[in-house]
Amino acid sequence: MPAVVAANRALGPGIHLLKLACEPPLPDIAPGQFAFLRPQNSDILLRRPLGVHDADGTRLDLLFDVVGRGTRALAAAQTGTTLDLLLPLGRPFPIPPPPALPVLVAGGLGLPPLHFLARRLHAAGRPFRLLYGARTAARLVLADDLASLCPDLRLFTDDGSAGEHAQITAGLADLPPEAHLLVCGPTAMMRAVAAAAEEAGLACHVSLEERMACGLGVCMGCVCRTRTADGQEGRARVCVEGPVFASREVLWDSP
Repeated sequence: MPAVVAANRALGPGIHLLKLACEPPLPDIAPGQFAFLRPQNSDILLRRPLGVHDADGTRLDLLFDVVGRGTRALAAAQTGTTLDLLLPLGRPFPIPPPPALPVLVAGGLGLPPLHFLARRLHAAGRPFRLLYGARTAARLVLADDLASLCPDLRLFTDDGSAGEHAQITAGLADLPPEAHLLVCGPTAMMRAVAAAAEEAGLACHVSLEERMACGLGVCMGCVCRTRTADGQEGRARVCVEGPVFASREVLWDSP
């Protein structure tokens, strides 16, 4: 479907918030699902997958890091530019029912799906906890917005320039047994959180990131290693069977 750039602004070094106006209205989108997009009439062949930061009616917000040619083109898209959009794709985060306590763990640009989930939980009046970490304060974007959604917010930076001077895993030490972790961020961080959850016997879901060509499961370019129900090694397509998996399903590659 076509979408028109309503606003496009930098929030931090290499971090852009892209706001799109969509007609007709958007289909139902759940936190953890992603959009596949590219500028229309572009020589960029493949769409780029971006986690949905927020969506409502005809409005779609996408937050992304500028890391290559495709995301540079999206960051440079001017107001009024039309983008070619495919969504919603992928398997979303589960929303654990009470009495579970959702604990959202966002590392760096793993924020978008968890920001979207925080908005849904806030609107539903559900108590939840949010841990948000980045390398430095300049990359800890939208912290004020998150604070308005979640009174139980803890911030972490690797260099101590904002929040707590600690790895985000420091926020896992005092979790209650009813905590259900919902995690997105760098692979090393997710691996560490998943290990801590397993040791504590806590439920945990993670959102994986892989390079994608088609976004529909046809090209098999985003396959990850998984553990099947009988303990055998399997394979799953991140764009279809994921991007969200129970952490116990994921076979993490060695650091």
